[in-house]
Formats: sequence, C-alpha cells, structure tokens
Amino acid sequence: MDKQHRRATRWMAGVIGAGCLAANVHGQETEVTDLLETLKSVVQEKMAENEPAVAAEETEIADTANATAFDSQPASLLEAGAAPEVTSKQVVTVGSFGQIDLHVKDLQLTKVLQLLSIQSHRNIVASRNITGAISADLYGVDFYEALDAVLHSNGFGYQENGKFIYVYTAAELKVMQEAAQKMVVKVLRLNYIPAGDAAQFVRPLLSETGSISVNATPAKGFQPTISDAGENSFAGEDTLVIRDFEEHVEQIGAVIDQLDVRPKQVLIEATILEAKLTEKNSFGVDMTILVNMDLVNFINPMNTIDQLVNGSVKGQGGAVEITPGETGSGDRSFRFGVVGSNAAVFVKALDSVTDTTVIANPKVMVLNRHRAELLVGERLGYISTIQTETSETQTVEFLDVGTQLTVRPFVGNDGFIRLELRPSISDGSTRLVGGFVIPDTTNEEMVTNILVRNGQTVVMGGLFKEDVDVGRRQVPLLGNVPLAGAAFRGQDDTVGRTEVIFLIKPTVVKDHILFAEGERVRDSIDLARIGARQRLLPFSRTKLVASHMRKAVDHMEAGRRDKAMWWVNMVLTMEPMLVEAVRMKETLTGERVYGPSNSIMKQAAADVIDAELHVPDPPEETETP
Repeated sequence: MDKQHRRATRWMAGVIGAGCLAANVHGQETEVTDLLETLKSVVQEKMAENEPAVAAEETEIADTANATAFDSQPASLLEAGAAPEVTSKQVVTVGSFGQIDLHVKDLQLTKVLQLLSIQSHRNIVASRNITGAISADLYGVDFYEALDAVLHSNGFGYQENGKFIYVYTAAELKVMQEAAQKMVVKVLRLNYIPAGDAAQFVRPLLSETGSISVNATPAKGFQPTISDAGENSFAGEDTLVIRDFEEHVEQIGAVIDQLDVRPKQVLIEATILEAKLTEKNSFGVDMTILVNMDLVNFINPMNTIDQLVNGSVKGQGGAVEITPGETGSGDRSFRFGVVGSNAAVFVKALDSVTDTTVIANPKVMVLNRHRAELLVGERLGYISTIQTETSETQTVEFLDVGTQLTVRPFVGNDGFIRLELRPSISDGSTRLVGGFVIPDTTNEEMVTNILVRNGQTVVMGGLFKEDVDVGRRQVPLLGNVPLAGAAFRGQDDTVGRTEVIFLIKPTVVKDHILFAEGERVRDSIDLARIGARQRLLPFSRTKLVASHMRKAVDHMEAGRRDKAMWWVNMVLTMEPMLVEAVRMKETLTGERVYGPSNSIMKQAAADVIDAELHVPDPPEETETP
C-alpha cells in the first residue's frame, strides 16, 4: 500500500468516525449505512485514480495488511457494540485513538515488528540476532504494551533513543548496559556502627567487580603500654570506601543509612542488699576463794592473785581464782555476782541476735548489647611467675573478690529487655607455698538470662554464706566433770549468716528525655542561685551589682545609651571581672577593651605571630633620570 493509499484510508476512517459521532450527538435520523456507502464510493473513486501506481508498488506486506481496508471487513463492524472478527490473515490495525489490535499466527517476529512499525508510524530497528515466530491475539492495547508483549515473550528487549526504537536480544542489552555503566568511588563516614560490621552487611550488594575498604579496628582496652608510644593510627570516624557501579553504590548508601542509627542506652539501677544475721551465746562462771584472808582487803575480787603478786595486799593466806567465764570483759547480757568474806562468785550469760542491712545502690548507663560490671569489694594482688629454661618472668596479678554484678541488656522493639545477668559473691586470700604466692577464692555465683519489661525490677537472691565460731574455756580436769564441770568452764558461740539480694531495674533512656531533664536541673540551679542572692542584704555588693546591671540593660533596650553607660561603669567599679558588663561596654563604645599582659611567654608568642603575619610593603617605584 503506497502513501496515497494509506492517506486515503486514514482520511476515510476519520470522516466515518466524525460522521458517526455527529449523528449520535445531534440525534439525527440519518442512516449510518447510507453514509458509509456514500463515503466508500468517494474513496473508491480516489483509489481508482491511483490504481496503476498502487498495483506497481504492491508487496507482500500490502497483501498481509489488506485486512485493514474496508472491503476486508464489512461496514457493520463499525456499529456500536460489534466485536472484531478474527480472520485467518495476519492483521495489525491501529484505531483512531492509537489503540492496537494484533492477530498473528506463526509469523516471523521481524515481520510483526515491521507491521507494528508501518501501522503505528514508529521507527523500529531490529538487531540481526532477532529471530523466531510468534502467535498472539491482542485487543485494544497501546503501542508499548503490544511491543512488550511481542518481545518479552521471546526473551528480547528494546531501547528507545529519540525517534528510534532499537530491538536487541537479552545478551546484547546486558553487554550494552555494562558498557554504559561507569565505576564510581564513594566515601561513607559512619557515626555509630563499626566499619567492619557495616562492610559485612553490604558486601553481598557489591557487583562482581565492586570492592569495599574499611579503616583499621581500634585497639581494645584502656591501659596504655610502652609499645603504643609514637603510634600513628587513624584518628577519624569509622569509614567505608566503596568502588562500584553507581546503582550499586546508591543501594549500599541507602542500606547504610538504615543501619547507622543512634544506639539505644539502658540505665541499670542495681540495689545490692546484704542481710547479716549474727547470733551470739555466752555462758561462764568465775570464782575466787581465799584462805585466812578477807575480800575487803582486795580492790577487785576477780584479780586477787595479781594483787598478791605485786604486793598491794599483805598478809598470810592463800587465794584461788577460776575465770573461764570472763565475766569482767566481753559481751554479756546478764551478770550475777555474790561476794562473801573470803569467797566470790560471778555468772555471765549472753544471748544476742543482730540483723543488719547494708545497702549499695550503684547506677550505670550502658549501650544496648554492651556489658556493664559492678564490683563492691577489693582486689587481692599476687605475683605470677613464668619460668622457662632460659628466663623467668614475674608479673603482678589481681584477684577481684567481693560482691560483683555483670549485666548486658538486649533491647527489643516490643518494650521488653533481655538481660544477661551474672551476680556473684566471693571471698579470697593468698598463701605462700614453696616460695610462691597462691590465691585461694570461695565463689558463689549464678548466670541467667531473663526477659523483663522496660522499667520493671528483677529480684535475685539465695546467695548465702554462713560461719559458725565456737569458743570454749575451762579449768583443766574440773571442766570435764559431768554436771558440776559447768561451773568450771565458759563457752562463747557465734553464728554468722549472710544473704546477698540483687534488685536490678533496667530502663531504656531516650535522648530527648535526658536533654529535657538536664535543662530542667540547670534551670533549677539558676533559680536556686537567684533565690540565694535575694536573701542578701540590700547593701551587699552582689545585690547592688545585680541591681545596677539590670538598670543598665533596661536603659540600653530603651535606647538611652548615656544612662546605660553610666550604670555599666558603676557595675565595673564594683565588679571589674563581670564579663557581661565588659561586653556591654564594648557594645556601647564600639571599641575593644584591652588590658596589659604580664605573661612573658604570651607576649613572646604574640610577637612571633605578628612577625609571621607581617607582610612588608612593596618598594616604591622611582623614575630613573
């Protein structure tokens, strides 16, 4: 079909559409069939005039596209609601609004593309590797939908460049896309996540030729060593250097933005209760018997022997002391004594129970998934010796004993916190064995994982320690006599029992709450300071300076600069070091307030800086006679 033929066909279709639309809009009674017949005859006359040229230019494409002419489809197809009839011919038609109907069966893909190009007036160029046949029936689709359906079903694709559409195989498109891509380098500076962890997350997103580099991991611990001196390590934040195609780099940057977020902090409030239960029981009898002497001659009836020895009591006679009960010293809750002319008996008894609670309430802030340690106790030092065939090395080691608590929180997004807890109580000592110091420890500990809601308290107890001390004193032989031997012996029993209870309260701390609380506390301190000054006497210097400064500010805000200057000078007379007054004076005068410096080093440094910054003036040009 030549250009004139196609132009006539399009003209006829437009006239038919316009006539049908006008008839429907204006409600005329004109028969659509008569209108179509009239228009058809006009078109046939036009086509007859160009028939020789059409016959000469006919090709195979014209034969296959013949179905687009009105003689291949009756005029009844244009009636409202009529569905197009599928024929056995290869048909590609384009409606007045650009919709495409395509009906092909086992037609070469290049032929189908050529039909689409001719009917839609698009410039389609296919690669020489485009092969294969296609069968399809498409109704009322646009050009790009038809092109996608035809190409994608065979594994092909296209690129649009200006007014041309180039059709390629998938392999050709991949090669072209890789050739068009350019490698880029991007530096990502991290705030919170370590560079090594971030690299592990994004490494799967790299292309086959992409690479990623990270800075060195900082050394662990706080204790410096001699080998650290002069070390030139990276002092910046954690950094990633990514080299890859632009689309991969953008994808990695988006992932890093989601990973590099501020970690949550947890406030651990640990209350350590140590309940001590001490029970003491004592019983003892002390006796003194005199022969040929009276107790009235002695100052202390329980110390007769010493008084006879030092000569404070003179006379002939004897004395016997029995003091296993220690009634004159030590703890006691009951004593009984009888003194005769030459005999004295004293009885002591004790039954006491002491319940003491010692409270420790440390608080520590720890990052999510990090460990915090609390120790209430002491560190026992001992020497550790490492001996080889050629050398011997000794180091000082320390052993932590006391009450310890190790905790690590894991914050969830559902309001719960998982806690790793390790409470323990320990006691230790060192002993010398064969010239070596060996530490001995006694530990009671437990390790657990628990789940607790944010802000709730966990109670952990059951760590007991019990000591029993039995002390016995008696008169030899007589103390072993049944029943009567109780009068010749004394006994002190002490039972000590200690229980440690841990109360742990984790709370997720939010930054804005901390900031608001800090501002509130600072404001409270300022209010307290102002209130304290209000209590001063009216003629005190601090109160007068505050009053004068207030007046200076009021005059300056009102534009009375002379009065403001007068009050500022009053303030500086009373308080020359008030910085706020000095700055106000600089504002009022427009001049910088300078003062002499008595520092020789400061003056020398200033002279060096002035010498470095001084640029000599260029010499003046003189005319040569």
